[in-house]
Amino acid sequence: LNDVPDMITSCCKIFVDDTKIYRQISSTDDTNFLQADLNRLVEWANKWHLQFNFSKCKILHIGRRNPSTPYYMSNTVLDAVCEEKDLGVTFSSNMSFSAHCSNIAARATRILNLVKHTFTFMEPIMFTKLYKSIIRPLLEY
Repeated sequence: LNDVPDMITSCCKIFVDDTKIYRQISSTDDTNFLQADLNRLVEWANKWHLQFNFSKCKILHIGRRNPSTPYYMSNTVLDAVCEEKDLGVTFSSNMSFSAHCSNIAARATRILNLVKHTFTFMEPIMFTKLYKSIIRPLLEY
């Protein structure tokens, strides 16, 4: 997996078994370069007898002027998404973090409700400890 960045022209980020490739799209040449890099990734996977799970491969078009070109891997059209979660952070095509903040707030609210419904009686000290150890870390991450 460490040889992947050397064989493509787009930027590449790898974390464990998760690989992201990206590039700024300013012309049709850039879309062709990105597609060529996707093709090289498929060739690399075939060489090492690996398979991509194409249902997990996504395209996130960022910016208003992005032409939203469809991209392919092994003749499979990759799904274009408006937002994608990566390492716990939700990224959106307009680079607004409102979706991420909403997801975190909703998760914290669910856990807060679970704590409230689990305990029939709770002293303020106990609630403060639970809040600081379970709920606040979600909001601060």
